[in-house]
Amino acid sequence: MTRHRVLSAIVLTAASVLSGSVARAAEHAPPFPRLFAPAKGSPSVEWAIRRVDRACGFSEMERAGPTPAEERRCSSAESELVAHGPKALGAVLASLDRDDLGPGARPRLYDAVAKLEDRSAVAILVSALERLAAPGAEERTWEVEYIELALQQLTFAKVGQVLPWEPGDSREPALAAREWKAWLSRQPNFDAERLLAERLDADRPHLGDADFWRAFWYASFFSEHPVSREEGVAALQRLLARAASEDEEKSAVKEKLHEAERELRRQRARAPRVTAPVSPATSSGTPGV
Repeated sequence: MTRHRVLSAIVLTAASVLSGSVARAAEHAPPFPRLFAPAKGSPSVEWAIRRVDRACGFSEMERAGPTPAEERRCSSAESELVAHGPKALGAVLASLDRDDLGPGARPRLYDAVAKLEDRSAVAILVSALERLAAPGAEERTWEVEYIELALQQLTFAKVGQVLPWEPGDSREPALAAREWKAWLSRQPNFDAERLLAERLDADRPHLGDADFWRAFWYASFFSEHPVSREEGVAALQRLLARAASEDEEKSAVKEKLHEAERELRRQRARAPRVTAPVSPATSSGTPGV
């Protein structure tokens, strides 16, 4: 046997052994922890989920980070998914149990769950926290942060909330599950409108906070909800006038203000038109006196 054939045989044997080892490792690897119930959406919903996976597959931990164009494609894909409304909830939750999702897709899908605004997701997400606290789910404990963010958006509660200017890491799932279960038990009649009104009342004094970025955070929250959007826009306009010459302050406020004003125009366009009542004399064709 020539030297070339001997080397080829060695390489083929090594590849075969390695392939067999990988296959055996995969066979004995623990299954990917499941947090949600299996569900299938319509073809258009499933396609929208796949688009989020493709468009948001970049990692937020990359040194350079996603480009602005990548961020826009990802946000557009998420918006298209959210446009399907609450009927997409089951399929979106089920997709989070896939172990092959791109690194940036999973946080976006949790964000989509919140933006669907189906409050039935609250109990499901709290149950997911309990499953994360069980043995064997360690691989997914990093998702606690995103589950809590989704819960905070859906409920307007400050359970587990870490404000941007405060240090904090993702919490232990057992602690998060315990606190959210306790909060949920105090809501026998889940009233999202009441909870939002209470949150707005509590946060309103902070709209004029002396710290620029704190005031910006509260104004942004107000601008994201139809009932408080006008108030949020006004607060952002005041902040823009306050902004120092630093580009970071001005650009952040301008971007958020542009988004809020666009949504406010859409909100006003969708509002039902109020017409003046027609007097009997006018409606009968007789000129009014």
